[in-house]
Amino acid sequence: MNTIKETWKVAKNCKSVVTEDGIELTYCEFGEENEEVVISGAFYIHTWSPVIEKLGERYHVYGLIMRYGDGEGTEFNEDGTINWSRQWGDDVYKFAKTLGIEEFHYIGKC
Repeated sequence: MNTIKETWKVAKNCKSVVTEDGIELTYCEFGEENEEVVISGAFYIHTWSPVIEKLGERYHVYGLIMRYGDGEGTEFNEDGTINWSRQWGDDVYKFAKTLGIEEFHYIGKC
């Protein structure tokens, strides 16, 4: 694991993983003792912490900090703008794959 760069966006339990293509994804984790998995993504996951912490009482919850699309692995539209849906979908997919998560519920915050 690399140094966590965006810890100020996570209220508690900050961690990070590096995907097989070298992208560092920062997240928080709650309810590790639970089997059913929920992944939630947001730029500022700390604003969503009360919800995901509560969900952690019943689910194994990962709060993923969505990347801004700057740098390696960015998904672009033909006109050069960032394709946010593809970018965030790719982040969630790579995150789940890296942690070996095969099934999960996804909840978003926007």
